[in-house]
Amino acid sequence: MPVAKKGIEVKFNEKKAHSILMGKEILVTVNLNYGKKTACVYTCDLTEDYIKINAHYRT
Repeated sequence: MPVAKKGIEVKFNEKKAHSILMGKEILVTVNLNYGKKTACVYTCDLTEDYIKINAHYRT
């Protein structure tokens, strides 16, 4: 689900995005149009307080 294009937010269905983000695994694709290299990053859950603080933060 695209959320930005050329550095600018695009309209998206927040309910659908929320559903996707609730999944156990989330695939994030960033296309910089700069070659064909790939990378894989693994991360872990953040603390509950961190998530609560940032759950309502938007730029």
